[in-house]
Amino acid sequence: AGERPLLSEDEIWRVFAAADTPQAFHAAWLALLGRRIPNICVALLLVAREDGSYAPAAIWPDTLRDATHLGAVAEKAIRSGEGVVQAGSGEGAGTPRQVEIAYPIAGPSGLAAVVVVEVAPSSTEALRRSLRELHWAAAWIGRAAADTRLARAEARVAEVNGALDLMAATAEVERFDALAMSLANELSARFAAHRVTLATVRPRGGHKVVAMSQAATFDRQAGLVDAVGTAMAEAQHQGRMVAWPPGEGARRGVAVAHRRLCEGWGSASAVTLPVVSQGRIIGLATLERPAEAALFDEAEIGRIALALDLVAPLMASRQAEHRWFSGRLRQGIV
Repeated sequence: AGERPLLSEDEIWRVFAAADTPQAFHAAWLALLGRRIPNICVALLLVAREDGSYAPAAIWPDTLRDATHLGAVAEKAIRSGEGVVQAGSGEGAGTPRQVEIAYPIAGPSGLAAVVVVEVAPSSTEALRRSLRELHWAAAWIGRAAADTRLARAEARVAEVNGALDLMAATAEVERFDALAMSLANELSARFAAHRVTLATVRPRGGHKVVAMSQAATFDRQAGLVDAVGTAMAEAQHQGRMVAWPPGEGARRGVAVAHRRLCEGWGSASAVTLPVVSQGRIIGLATLERPAEAALFDEAEIGRIALALDLVAPLMASRQAEHRWFSGRLRQGIV
């Protein structure tokens, strides 16, 4: 009583075809496998993680079903890279002997997953059918792993191309102040930030705000400049990226000044990244988003960092030229 009715195979196929997340895909895939293997008791899908470990991605017929006893046979398959068939531990009075089958699934770079089923085969032919169904079904998971890797590679190419576009858009700007303003406006447009502020780091410490997106002058916004400057100092002092609000499971540094910046100046999220050239922090970039925009996530912060890495040498070169020219002016040479 209280158990949810199992979906028909046609219904599961519809769920499988419409799956738009790895979780939904894996659950529907395992449910299809459960409907096709005769006398199946329980099934478990373990998917490889980036650190080399394996985590449960789906359990059939119920996510609450205890499948911990299948861990040992799964480990054998992972270590050997080959399928494993062994007697199970579910034999009882008046019941057929159970068999555990672990089937490793290859991906584009090693094992992508391992599926484990516990069956009570009525005959040798029934066991052979179980093995055939596992072999057929494994291709779906292997292909999904390859598609995921391809999608990640394509996303990375898109990120690099976007950063190169940003560099191309600013490369022809010769004066440093114009470059800083152009870069602030480009970052604002490309990363949906309603305000982007850039600062240069002074050789003897501290920093100087040099550009704010969409603002020809920010002298009249002293309070805002002070708030952004304090947030920048917070990141400069820590020598790292700082963001508010903190991301789930992410280390974003101490962000007291960033929180105050958001609360006081109409932003829902803010992130400051150091601009690094030849191992030295030469500048700081603070991006802010309003309440109606999505928060900065780790992937976006990575894309911003990539863009800044590519434009950093140009910024350093224009900054050095600017300081040299300013020095010559002060000496009355130019």
